[in-house]
Amino acid sequence: MFNRLSTKLTVLYAGLFGVAMLAVAGLVYAMVSESAARLVRDELQANAAVFDRVWDLRARQLSDSADILSRDFGFREAVATQDAPTIQSALDNLRRRLQLDRAFMMTLEGEIVGLENISSSELDTLWSALDSSERAAGILTINGRAYQAVSSPILAPNLIGWIVFAAELNDHQLQQFEALAAIPLQASVLSRDDGAWRSTDSALSAHDLRLLERRLITDASQGPRRLRLHGGETLAQATPLGAFSGGDDAVLVLRYPLALAMRAYQPLLGAILLLGLGGVALLGALLHLEVEEAAAQDLERHVLVRRLRALGLAGDDDAGGQVAQLGRRRGLVHLLTAGAAAADELELVVGLGDV
Repeated sequence: MFNRLSTKLTVLYAGLFGVAMLAVAGLVYAMVSESAARLVRDELQANAAVFDRVWDLRARQLSDSADILSRDFGFREAVATQDAPTIQSALDNLRRRLQLDRAFMMTLEGEIVGLENISSSELDTLWSALDSSERAAGILTINGRAYQAVSSPILAPNLIGWIVFAAELNDHQLQQFEALAAIPLQASVLSRDDGAWRSTDSALSAHDLRLLERRLITDASQGPRRLRLHGGETLAQATPLGAFSGGDDAVLVLRYPLALAMRAYQPLLGAILLLGLGGVALLGALLHLEVEEAAAQDLERHVLVRRLRALGLAGDDDAGGQVAQLGRRRGLVHLLTAGAAAADELELVVGLGDV
């Protein structure tokens, strides 16, 4: 197959080209991966800044609406006289008008109007937050769900209670935020309860939550980090949201899989890789044939020496010189003519041995 010198050289150069292409493919992949990761980092940081503005704007709107109701004379009179039906009606009307998920009131005695089925631990957290700050705001957990909540004091003229408006951070709300991004990122809200971080995002496993806490949440100021989550290698950015009770017990996590960033470059990298593998395959075939040919030559030399020894020429100096000369001649003939000349030469050696 590769008997001609020009063919061997062509295949050899093709193989070397393939090796070079593999090296180029590795270099291109490293450069493209780093460039894509840098672009994704910039997008994550930009979208985190956008979310901060949207979050502040939404909190201000909720706070303004709560202030309007808390300053209404009729509502304050209903609270002062503990008229629960009037309070409930006012809260329901404003909740529907503002399209809120939760609207309720809490008195100084800890009684709640407009909110049911709240656990004792959540009630304690709510009371502690309102008792420590008349205008508490942040992530509030109600029935295991995360809400963006704000409060407003009810003064008549002294403090007699608080109004709390809350909007749930559900999948629909997060998808609306994701739609603002230039890249298809994934947004999740994580909240800490009893020392453990939890999320309603089913895509995040328990291992992912522990990794996010250890590598990202504990030092969110470092910016986006490259993590290996359940779905593959991912760039993630954490933004503290602040809890309703104060502190940093809630964060927004923005994620973007690096596989999506590399998808546009896969055809180019695939073509380079195929060229490199093809060249390496040719080089391997050439080396394999060369090894087989060398093995065949060694076998033929071994057979030749055994024939000469059998003829009694091994101890003769002249015969030894003839063997060396014939060996050199045979190597040259084999290089130029390959196959048939070897058989003729073997007959010539046998003839000299008979003489």
